[in-house]
Amino acid sequence: MSTEYTAYGPVKSSDGYLNAVCYGITLPFVDSLVFLGLRKLTTVNISHNDLSGPIDLLLAPAVTSLDGSHNSFITVKPFKKFKPSHSSLRLFDLSSNVISQDFAQLFAEKPPNLEEIDLSNNSISGSIHTSEQFVFLRRLIIGSNKLSGALPNLPSKFPDLVDLDLSSNMITGSINGGLTNHPILKTLDLSGNMLTSFHETAVLSNLVQMNHMDLSENKLGPTIPRDIGKLKDKLTVLDLSNNNFESTIPSELGSLQSDATVRLAGNHFVSIGYFDLSDQSEYCPSERAALADFYNEAKGLEWTESLSWLDDYNSHCLWKGVTCDDEDRTIKIELRGNGLSGRLSSSIGKLKNLRELDISDNDIKDTIPSEIGLLEQLEFLKLSFNQFQREVPPEVENLKKLKLFQAHANRITGTVTLYAGLVPDEYEESSFVTDCGSPSLFGDDPGPVTCASCTMCCNEFEECYPAKTNGFLEWKNYKDFGWILLACVVASLCLLNGVSALWDYSKNRGKGTVRRRSSRYIRQKSEADEKYAIKSMGEGSVYSFFLHDDKLAWSISLVTLALQFWLLHPFIIAAEFDLSDDMKDLVYTWKCDRVSDECEDLGDLTWQGWFLFVLFIMEIDERAFETIDSVNQRWVDEVTKRKRMDEDTISSRGIGEKSDCVLTLEQVEALLEQRTHHLEDRLEQQTRQLKEIKEQLKEREQTQAILKSGCNCATS
Repeated sequence: MSTEYTAYGPVKSSDGYLNAVCYGITLPFVDSLVFLGLRKLTTVNISHNDLSGPIDLLLAPAVTSLDGSHNSFITVKPFKKFKPSHSSLRLFDLSSNVISQDFAQLFAEKPPNLEEIDLSNNSISGSIHTSEQFVFLRRLIIGSNKLSGALPNLPSKFPDLVDLDLSSNMITGSINGGLTNHPILKTLDLSGNMLTSFHETAVLSNLVQMNHMDLSENKLGPTIPRDIGKLKDKLTVLDLSNNNFESTIPSELGSLQSDATVRLAGNHFVSIGYFDLSDQSEYCPSERAALADFYNEAKGLEWTESLSWLDDYNSHCLWKGVTCDDEDRTIKIELRGNGLSGRLSSSIGKLKNLRELDISDNDIKDTIPSEIGLLEQLEFLKLSFNQFQREVPPEVENLKKLKLFQAHANRITGTVTLYAGLVPDEYEESSFVTDCGSPSLFGDDPGPVTCASCTMCCNEFEECYPAKTNGFLEWKNYKDFGWILLACVVASLCLLNGVSALWDYSKNRGKGTVRRRSSRYIRQKSEADEKYAIKSMGEGSVYSFFLHDDKLAWSISLVTLALQFWLLHPFIIAAEFDLSDDMKDLVYTWKCDRVSDECEDLGDLTWQGWFLFVLFIMEIDERAFETIDSVNQRWVDEVTKRKRMDEDTISSRGIGEKSDCVLTLEQVEALLEQRTHHLEDRLEQQTRQLKEIKEQLKEREQTQAILKSGCNCATS
């Protein structure tokens, strides 16, 4: 400063001019040359003096904070990048001066690290739009100036701005998205300007940190944006006074904090005086009030889409997801996957004509209200994929027209009782679905939901399976049924054998027959029957051992049969149809997803696969026979008489196909002809053998003659 001045107050700190406070200065200007030697000076406060002329904000080499408020400075000297303090200056306060520069000119080549600026109560003019970026600026106070033009784009020019005061200027236009798309803004004062409206891009609910909003003394209108109500968690001061707002005050303002200050005076709101029409259904339909309760308790302000909900001038039939009939009665609510939370209001029971309610795939908690049982016209109820807790109210049994009830993928426990007369027609297996499958989200205690009327059961992995059991097995399990089935098969075979014998006896009685009961025939017939039986059950099967008297063969057959039963037993036990038992091997192949109303079977089991499994089980006897045959073939040949080919017996040609000793004339003729052909074949074979013997004898005689003539020659 000038060499002739008087200063009062502390000017030196213990660490050497780190701070300085000067006031009571007599000379009317600041000489920045005086500060050049104060290289450790960081804070300068020359406020509340009578200083005038220009001021250099970079007057000290290391200055970070400068307060020159309440003086008479007329300009700010241009910033010089070569000065050390150009990078050190963080904040300055030049409020209550007479600075009359243009905003863009004032901040040309500004210090890059500015965090706080206060230029209120000056005469700064021009638009706040500038090519400069205030990257670190957190607080900008320029109220009571002469700024004009439109509002700035905060995210691009002031990305870190928290407090903004542009009050008492001449800013025009509308509040747009460039201002509201700045979620970290906490304080906004635009009062005393000439703003006229809210642009369609303005989403006030984006200002999630806003706690003080002053839009008073403008020309805003005609209606107050409803999404201001979504700022209920932070907003403590809302001043909309002295604007051009009309019609009614939106009910969303009632959701603000109880201690919030709301100023609405000086507008043109419609008033109905002391009249109360809340009980008049013509003006306030009861269904509208019930839907309003539904909206509020499901946290409607947080929904993904809530178009027209609680709109004072729109029918509730136009609200998002609501459908009415010709008499404006609510018949359908569909808000699937719409961000609902909170709880399901008990007022839902007042919608007496409701036929469809779909609030699936949301985050609704608490219990299902018992009032839902009052919806006697309800046909479609989908509550799946939420967070409903505890038991389903027993009043659900009153819903006698239900065609679809899906409450899976929740946290429901206990018993679900539906009306006994419900028939799964339209949606078949997908009609009535709950979490009655295993494993349960709650483990074994309390375990899966109990639902006797459900058509589909899902588990904690959102895997499902139809709950319908085989009607034939309702009175028994698979294990008992297996033994009963085996006994029935054995009894049927015995019965079939007896009936077959009686049938043959009655059929042949009275007919001309030739009876042959010789012991030789009986033996031949027995052997033929044995061969036929072996051929029927498989020549390579250990079951053929049952036809012989060898004890070892019988033991092998019985062990093989027991092995087959042993292999089948765990499959039968694990296949018991019990969806509540996690120990069963039932695979949940169905999926009841969030999008579709109908469940889908994703299983890949086919009848071909079951056929191969059965074939594998049935071939065990053949594999056992092959193993024994490879180890001891001679013993197998002896037991089965596999090498014996008794072609001389009648049983080798058709007799074995009959099980009695009674032949008709036609059969005898056929057998005689067959026997004749057989004898002719034998005669032809013997003739060939006799001819071969004669030729061999002739050759032997010739050989003997030659030998004899040779001996005579030798004697001579």
